[in-house]
Amino acid sequence: GSATLPRPVTDCENNNENVLLGSEGLDLATLRFYPEPLSEKIDQLYVSGGLLGDIAKGSTPAVPPETETTDFSRQTRFRLNALDAKLSDQETKTETAEINNVWKLLTKMTDVTTSHVVATAHRSAALSTGAIAANNTLLTDTSTGRQYYPLLQEPSRLTSTAALPESDQRHLTGMPDFHGTGMTLSFWYRHVACEGGVPTCGVYLFEMRTAHPKATGSTCWGLWLENQGLYWDNPQSSGVRQYPRNFVDAQYEFNGDVTWRHVALVFDETSDKLRLYMDGNLAHEGSWGSEVSKMACNAAGSSKVLTLGRKAGPGWRLSAEVEVHDLRMYVHSDGAGTPLSAGDVAAIAAEVTPGIDGSYKCLLENSTALRDGKWRDDYGHGCAWYAAAEREGKHVCSYAPAQLACPVACKSRQECFPGHVSPTPTFYAWDSIRRIDSLAPNGKLCLGSHLTPEIARSECEAWVTAKGGAPAAKTSPEVAQWLETMLDTTREGTPRIDYTLCAEMAAAIDDHCSFNTTAVRAFTAASNANGKAFTIAFWTRPSDVDSLHPPSQMFQPSVNFMATLSPPTHTIVVGKTLHYNGEARVFTSCDYNSGMYKYESVELEPHSSSEWTFFAVSRDVAGVTRVVTNSEANEEVTPAMPTCFFDSAAMFNAIEVNYPTVMSPVLMV
Repeated sequence: GSATLPRPVTDCENNNENVLLGSEGLDLATLRFYPEPLSEKIDQLYVSGGLLGDIAKGSTPAVPPETETTDFSRQTRFRLNALDAKLSDQETKTETAEINNVWKLLTKMTDVTTSHVVATAHRSAALSTGAIAANNTLLTDTSTGRQYYPLLQEPSRLTSTAALPESDQRHLTGMPDFHGTGMTLSFWYRHVACEGGVPTCGVYLFEMRTAHPKATGSTCWGLWLENQGLYWDNPQSSGVRQYPRNFVDAQYEFNGDVTWRHVALVFDETSDKLRLYMDGNLAHEGSWGSEVSKMACNAAGSSKVLTLGRKAGPGWRLSAEVEVHDLRMYVHSDGAGTPLSAGDVAAIAAEVTPGIDGSYKCLLENSTALRDGKWRDDYGHGCAWYAAAEREGKHVCSYAPAQLACPVACKSRQECFPGHVSPTPTFYAWDSIRRIDSLAPNGKLCLGSHLTPEIARSECEAWVTAKGGAPAAKTSPEVAQWLETMLDTTREGTPRIDYTLCAEMAAAIDDHCSFNTTAVRAFTAASNANGKAFTIAFWTRPSDVDSLHPPSQMFQPSVNFMATLSPPTHTIVVGKTLHYNGEARVFTSCDYNSGMYKYESVELEPHSSSEWTFFAVSRDVAGVTRVVTNSEANEEVTPAMPTCFFDSAAMFNAIEVNYPTVMSPVLMV
């Protein structure tokens, strides 16, 4: 047979007038135009980190590999080889069993089911079915001074009522009036785990009716809540139904049946808008479609009921067992006479909530409980392994200890919605993957685009001459921190460029890996404006056997972000220094610690000697230096160390790479 293949480029489209890029079903990445013929060796691909074979298979950084692959697997292979050497024709059962255990260590997966262990262990009691009298006792909220009706006060699970008759569907009777004004519904909510691989699912959480059952009344309004959106039904709006979706990023959606989230729905009588707040922050605002103060079935003294967990109709019994707690109605005519403000909602969301285990609430972004730990299961599997297995659909995170220790990998804890904020500006040094081979024995030097090899060498020679020669320059106090780190590195068997030897430095410069200085300067300006907080991140992997650290035969990438070259000063160093796995050092140019150790050092975690490894180095305004290796993080807190850049206009002006490596664009935030 035959099949039509998607065409990446058609250069004769529209009678040779246009160049058509792509077609239906085609994925494109890193599209480039070169106004010259490609050479036989395709140098343009090679220096961008690719080979001819990569055209067919791609060269995008893979997902983080298992953290065990570097150290754990290497030790296991060593153990296996040693045991094989010991075994003879008279091998013992003990030795055979030991080999089997080692293989089990690598391959066995804990038997689990798809049940959500953490969630089901703390599910709320089922709410009674049928008619439930709404609590009409007015209470005063101490955090805002506003009055409210505590409609439901206990954590309540809305179990399935699909098999029950219409009269037994859950509904609150005796609902308060708010005719002539607006109202706010405030409650804690735990969603449902979507089944069957669907990305979003939901429930008709509330429906106000004139009477119950359906045959005796009519619908006044209804609200549907799902992972990715909100739906409201207002019959007074000429049949217009609002269904806004995807108004928050996926990480903040109502996702799964583990985390309690605070929700507030403000029906604003002054603007006739409905506002949805999540975790105390405004998530969405839209027109209600009619006058809020004249909402249907809200006349003073009118009979009305509020159904819970379903729409009053046979086709809407969705059986989604969501949970609701502390359901309040704030009537805006309570004396304040105005809708609840954003500050009011935030204060309510921050209140202590009796009846809810705090370990199942969402967490603020900077919470340490949102970070995966260094936990290992009985088979040596860490959080990164669980994340990879979940992506493959193996449901290993049903294992309760993994849920507790790996909140990110297992998505067992959720970050609170922080509100809509302007996106943090991001910048990149390099615009594609780079293959960095050793140009000189001690590595390669990549210059910022404002520098040339001639300028760099000229500045070096001028500086060394002013210091009285290379030996004197190397002992100059201004290079003490660079020299200390360089010696720490070389003692561990990693080569480094000697910047007091200008010919050696010049020989290491490679024009092919020059990076965008404008982006670095814009990033530095943004960092200066944000209290000098920053994050620098990149992926890297070995390119060949020469990439491995000779003493250990492991990939120990050595990447040095140089603030200046003459004299040499570091901003960040990532590589093999004093720790077994290497470390990241962040330097400061300010006086600190009586002139000694003007840097913070954070140990790296094991990284792959064959696949891509992700590194991120960040420092915040509180003096916390945090280093991430794949999904595992270490940090040091040194608030006394000020963050000061050697070049206030550019955090780094050159990148020194000491082993052959393939690097992604350097992300700067």
